[in-house]
Amino acid sequence: RAFNAGRASDVTVVSELVTAFRKNPKEVGAWLADDSQELTRGSVKLLREFLEDKRRQDAEDADDPETDDALVVRANAEAIEGEHGLGGKDARNEAGPDKLRRAVVLVEYEGRSARLILNKRPPAEGWAWLQYGDDGMAFEAELARVKLVALIEG
Repeated sequence: RAFNAGRASDVTVVSELVTAFRKNPKEVGAWLADDSQELTRGSVKLLREFLEDKRRQDAEDADDPETDDALVVRANAEAIEGEHGLGGKDARNEAGPDKLRRAVVLVEYEGRSARLILNKRPPAEGWAWLQYGDDGMAFEAELARVKLVALIEG
């Protein structure tokens, strides 16, 4: 439809859109429904990368009954209460006593608790992606302004 409507004439863009649509019809359909959305190789590449990251995160969340957001909120609450463990089963036993199964870096930014997003490339050296624990908002931040709070097992 985008091709027939004249919104996309580049064969590569059309091919990439078809591939993305086969894997994520709802998301790509919603993205294409925005007539102001420019259909370029770059924009379609970003869309596909976003969808792949989302699919990967959804798969991780499905494998782990407790999502990272829930873990951050719970870990922050425990830190405030002065507790140091995650409680329940000791996950360190699964990976060995000296290895973290999945590291979560808790930080403070502008007076709010957040976590460092380790699998998202920062925009430049000295920067990182963070995600607030209370509302889940992800954003880029200068590391000089970030205070490390804890490294926990996730």
